Amino acid sequence: MHEQRWIVAITGAPATGKSALAALLRSRCGWPLLTKDGIKETLFETLGTGDRAWSRRLSDASFELLFQFAADIAREAPVSVIEGNFRVPVHCERLRALANAHAARLMIVELYAAPAIIAQRLRQRMRDEARHPGHLDGDLAAEIQVETARPRTLPGLRACADVWLRRDTSGLDDAALQAIASAILAALPAQQSVGARR
Repeated sequence: MHEQRWIVAITGAPATGKSALAALLRSRCGWPLLTKDGIKETLFETLGTGDRAWSRRLSDASFELLFQFAADIAREAPVSVIEGNFRVPVHCERLRALANAHAARLMIVELYAAPAIIAQRLRQRMRDEARHPGHLDGDLAAEIQVETARPRTLPGLRACADVWLRRDTSGLDDAALQAIASAILAALPAQQSVGARR
């Protein structure tokens, strides 16, 4: 019997818990994971850091590498996870093409939080010695702080998904992350037992 493949793409604004959720899925289910920021930090170490324009260029390069690497893991894994602040419309087309190329279904999980909470988290990251300074979290916090609260849903990405989940992570803790992970597993009924570690 043919095993349905899935690609789970986790997206959202900075500091909404994308990396934490992705790491939890890898730990809980054993699914292979690629993260845009993980690639970007390697580029920071190789090519150096700079201003926001330079950071954006490295983000573009990181996404290109992510999609190339994702094609390799999607070819082998029944469920693969990719994480990043995917952009509309270009990444919608890339995500859909990635899934189609491997006869996979595409789940997109969008995380969002209130702008004031995001800005606070970004300022906290600035004090985290483990956080790479090339991300320029202080600049991001200043920009987000002046945003008005508004829905952060990404209709272009939603339209290209086979399954769409959207979760508010304004109150983010371990229990909230576990609940989101459980919702993802529930939406993949054929794959709940694949690598899952209860």
